[in-house]
Amino acid sequence: MNIFHKVARENLRKNRTRTFVTILGVILSAALITGITIFGYSLLRTMAEDAAIRYGDWHIAVTNATDAFIQEQARSNAVADIGFYENAGQVLLTEVKNEKKPYLYVAAFSDDTFSTLPLTLLSGRLPQNEQELLVPANLASDGGISLKVGETVLLPINETQTSYCVVGVCSRLRFEGEHGDGYTAITYLENSNPSLSKTAFVKLNDPYSIGDYAKNISNTSFYNEEVLRFMGIWESGESSILITLMLAASIIVIGIIMVGSVFLIFNAFHISLNERTQQIGILASVGATPKQLTSSVLYEGLCIGAVGIPIGVLAGLGAIQGVISAVAGSFGNILGSDLQLKLWVSVPVLIGAVLISLITILISAY
Repeated sequence: MNIFHKVARENLRKNRTRTFVTILGVILSAALITGITIFGYSLLRTMAEDAAIRYGDWHIAVTNATDAFIQEQARSNAVADIGFYENAGQVLLTEVKNEKKPYLYVAAFSDDTFSTLPLTLLSGRLPQNEQELLVPANLASDGGISLKVGETVLLPINETQTSYCVVGVCSRLRFEGEHGDGYTAITYLENSNPSLSKTAFVKLNDPYSIGDYAKNISNTSFYNEEVLRFMGIWESGESSILITLMLAASIIVIGIIMVGSVFLIFNAFHISLNERTQQIGILASVGATPKQLTSSVLYEGLCIGAVGIPIGVLAGLGAIQGVISAVAGSFGNILGSDLQLKLWVSVPVLIGAVLISLITILISAY
């Protein structure tokens, strides 16, 4: 048994009151650090979940995809799920009000696609066969072309005049983008046509490998930026600024907690060392080196951390659960959805909180 470690443990036992107060300081520090990190992580996960509900939980979309490509990706270990719509055709809109959007694209959705790509039905119903059409509301509001439920429209699709019955109106498809060159109407996919290209929506098992995945496919692709942004993968847009502000605020708060904790724990060790001056002098006189004496104090800090940090982490989780429960309803109102903020616990985040708490103790002891 290391004699210096034994001396450190004996010192902790003899000064129970000071040891107890120091452990309380460690518990408070670890609880605050855990609460801040887990709250930040829970906030990001909830916002990512909300983005997935609004935009779909896919990560990357591949245009001009073939049936062979879709089948190959469905079998790939890198792909968790894949959905697609068939590009049934496009129409040049001669009377459109917005000259920057002169096209109407017709996309054929299967039942799975309706689940993969969420849309908001404003009136009517979803199409149930290839002769029915769901039109976007912005075709009227932005393009000046109004198609009402029950109206029949004749569209020149693939060099043939195709008759559609408008059965519903939906909000603008979110994957379409604000700066596209047209509007997207939806029909039902009964029988897939191998000669027509598809747009595939891929959900990866590991979203963080999306860069490598995109490099390995030759097709043109675009990303589900809103979902990837809250995963910390995408670095542009207004929500990225929000994430940066959140991280900066968390770092500042954790820094303040660390500084306050360092002073609190340092004072406890300082008092302890002053009381042990004679003991340290005796150890030094019999050959103890400064490195061994420092090791003794650091070991004392580790003993305190071994007790205080686990309790602090549990206390922090309990406290932040109470905070989240109190603000869950209000958070849904802020997002404008029914989704409520909930506790998300991540092992890597907890390990990070433990390491920050441990570093705080070691700095204080050193």
